[in-house]
Amino acid sequence: MGAVVAALAAGCAVLAVFLPGGAARPDRPDLELALVAAAAVLAALLTFGKSTGAKVSALVCAAGAAGWAIFCLSTDLGSGTPGSSAAVLAVAAVVTLVAAGLPRPVRWWFAVPLVAVLAAGTVTAVTTV
Repeated sequence: MGAVVAALAAGCAVLAVFLPGGAARPDRPDLELALVAAAAVLAALLTFGKSTGAKVSALVCAAGAAGWAIFCLSTDLGSGTPGSSAAVLAVAAVVTLVAAGLPRPVRWWFAVPLVAVLAAGTVTAVTTV
C-alpha cells in the first residue's frame, strides 16, 4: 500500500512540472523541477522492490527529491511571485518520502491519511500559492 501512495505522489510530482511557475519559473517545463519529479518517480518505482537495497535507494532518492523541492519552493517564495508548481512538487516529494519510509506491509488505515494529505496539500498549494 505504501508503494501505491508513493506512485500517486510521484504522479502529482510529474503534474507539478506542467503547472504554472509564476514569474520565478516562466519556462515550461522547468528543468530543475523536472529533475526533482524524476527523482520522485524513481523513488516511487523503487518502493515496489522487495530487497533492502531497493528500500534504501528509494529513501535516498525520496529524501533528495524532498530536500530539493523544498529548496525550490523557498527560492520561489523568496522571489515574491511564486507559481503553484514548486508548492505542488514539494508536497508530492514529502509524501513520497513518507511513503517510501513506511514499513512493509502497510495497512490501509495508515495509507489513507497519506493520500488525504497529498490531495489536500496539492489542492491547497494550487489555490493559495
